[in-house]
Amino acid sequence: MTLELGPDDKRVRLRYAGTCRLCTRQISAGEEAVYERGSKTVRCIDCAVEVTGVDPGEAGAPRDANTSAAETIGNCGYVPTIRSSAG
Repeated sequence: MTLELGPDDKRVRLRYAGTCRLCTRQISAGEEAVYERGSKTVRCIDCAVEVTGVDPGEAGAPRDANTSAAETIGNCGYVPTIRSSAG
């Protein structure tokens, strides 16, 4: 099994027991896990493989074939603020 890690991830043998942040499985002290430096959390090895197996898709492509980029932006909840220049 090849385990690809992100820039803030480190495969370690735990000194203390922990809980996987994704599946909430208890990880014993001495067991291998992936430590996420940014969030200071751990993932079990099983969940670490699932996370790295995500296909990022094509840059600039819509989220799915049935949704255009304009629809995606329109559904994000962003409401622009319009300021009046009344003087």
